[in-house]
Amino acid sequence: MNNNILVRYLIRQNLFLLALVFGAGIGIYLLIELFDRLDDFLKAGVGLSTIVMYFAAKTPLIISQIFPAVFLLSLLIQFSLMHRNREIIALTSCAVPFAVIGRTIVVYALVWSALLFGFSQVLGTKGYSVAHRIWKEDVRKKQLSQQVLYNVWFREENRIIRIRSFKPFQGVGRGAAVYALSGDGNKVEQIAEAKGVEVHGNTWTFMEVNHLHIQSFSRRWEDRMDLILKTDPRSFATLESEKAPQYLSYWNLSRVIKGLGQAGSNVEGLVTALHAKISYPVSLLVMACAAIALTLAVTNVYLSVLAGLVLVFAYYAIFVMSTAAGENGLLPPFVAAWMPNAVFGLGFLGMLAVSVLKKEKPI
Repeated sequence: MNNNILVRYLIRQNLFLLALVFGAGIGIYLLIELFDRLDDFLKAGVGLSTIVMYFAAKTPLIISQIFPAVFLLSLLIQFSLMHRNREIIALTSCAVPFAVIGRTIVVYALVWSALLFGFSQVLGTKGYSVAHRIWKEDVRKKQLSQQVLYNVWFREENRIIRIRSFKPFQGVGRGAAVYALSGDGNKVEQIAEAKGVEVHGNTWTFMEVNHLHIQSFSRRWEDRMDLILKTDPRSFATLESEKAPQYLSYWNLSRVIKGLGQAGSNVEGLVTALHAKISYPVSLLVMACAAIALTLAVTNVYLSVLAGLVLVFAYYAIFVMSTAAGENGLLPPFVAAWMPNAVFGLGFLGMLAVSVLKKEKPI
């Protein structure tokens, strides 16, 4: 049998089942979300267009979250139907072992992993940002633009900046100071105290600045001082906002971590979230291995789907617990983000190895 024909058949059949399971999964998720949020929407008196916009913006994030589970269930249903229709037996009779199907599904999962990563980091993060803004501003009546942070410290190159009160979304603050360090960074050479600061792009403008030169004890005053800084003022709010890392794509979050790390902030939670942004799409490869292993062990469609659901709940539980441990410093960020994939991946690879060693009968 031509392998290209088999590959096209497997992919076409899975895409059909994937669409069906996706439709059911998204529908159930949206219904649960609607019933959970409906009272809040009604109390806030928002219009139907705002509600529709909220759920439309959140849909990409929902797709990213449920995709591994949907992918696993679609594969299990597909393999179970192939069992019931004697298609696998027919392929084996034509000298096409199940290993060929397995290799096809693994490559297929790798492609979907790359697509899911791109989708979640572009549409997923942008959609979540819009949905979060609607929820906080239109429903909870909390204006993110009015959020105030106190005693903000950060470092960029040979400067340490401190702001007593700062509105990151407006880019304005009161009571600022800039500490200029020596070339080796071991001592402060000059202090510039300002009454306020405004941020426009990369330009930080400090107003009513009083300069103090440490070595000469001389003072100098000026109306304003402009500094070009790479730090995004909104990045400080990511440490305060609910589920903040989901606002940012992988690349933006990595820049925020670098900047905050240089400033001396604790970024373990953000580093864990950064690794999770890669490990979660890669879980599709784990789900593909799980589907292959379960297919070799279970042929009944109902038992297969039930086993898949149990596996999905177990994976999500371990993923949540491990990432929480990483965010709280109980596990290294890399270990916390990748542990679920390692545990389940090695487990199902072990099941496949045992099946090969036992030389099970062809399915």
